[in-house]
Amino acid sequence: KARALYWKANIYEAKGDEAAAKHIYEEIASKSPLGFYGIVATKKLKRKLDMDVDYSDPKSSSDPSDSDTLAKAVELAHLNLSELVAKELEALNSSKAKNVDWHAVYDLAKKNDAWHLVNIMARYRFSSDRDADWVWEGAYPKAYPILMKEPAARNKIDPLFVWAVMREESTYRPDVISPAGAIGLLQLMPKTARRFAKGAAFDVAKLTAPSFNIDVGTRYLAFLLKHYAGNMFYAAAAYNAGEEAVDRWIADGGNSDEEFVEEIPYKETNDYVKKVMRSYWIYVALYSQSR
Repeated sequence: KARALYWKANIYEAKGDEAAAKHIYEEIASKSPLGFYGIVATKKLKRKLDMDVDYSDPKSSSDPSDSDTLAKAVELAHLNLSELVAKELEALNSSKAKNVDWHAVYDLAKKNDAWHLVNIMARYRFSSDRDADWVWEGAYPKAYPILMKEPAARNKIDPLFVWAVMREESTYRPDVISPAGAIGLLQLMPKTARRFAKGAAFDVAKLTAPSFNIDVGTRYLAFLLKHYAGNMFYAAAAYNAGEEAVDRWIADGGNSDEEFVEEIPYKETNDYVKKVMRSYWIYVALYSQSR
């Protein structure tokens, strides 16, 4: 319904009936504030996206070492074995364990780069606290911040866009492999990764390593953004469907980014671009809020 209303408003706008268009944009923004069309409508109204979050800290939690259930994970953390910590915590979260300090699990997951678990817990286990900023930041985390900093700066790319792509590609799972053969956090196809990996010693197995995947994926996204003069809609579409297809779609016309998206003939890519841009806009709104 939001999609139909949005294009109805566009028709009014094209006819010069700004009042009617504004009324519809208001309705969309009110009923679907964080949907793709709701965010676009908010932008049309020239308003900032209001996350309406409560800037509070997570509920106090006891020291994880006080819980027998977490003892193994805590010991592994002390040994700096983050990957094993993540496996233990994921298994615990998937179990029917009771009397667990889930806030302690969440904190330990963040400290050990278990971002897939952080995301799942924020979206489901802590859904009752969904208005708190720390839950939003778990649902849209700055995953692997240390590993992201240098590649984003070197490639002059907004890390929030990379995180938005990462969220929709892998939900922050470093070892996931798609049925099509895309690998890791940014779901890189080996052929594409080889194209953008520096050095001759390319190894497909390295794509499950967060540092390598982020480095190569960020370089690829920066290339696409440069190719499309900074247009994130085009870059996201090309990341999913390839540059050749997107170049063809651009040549076929479309006056606005929204029209470009609507005219994408591949349903998967059409949906994908909307998801990435929605996540990006939420990232921007969330992390631009004043503390």
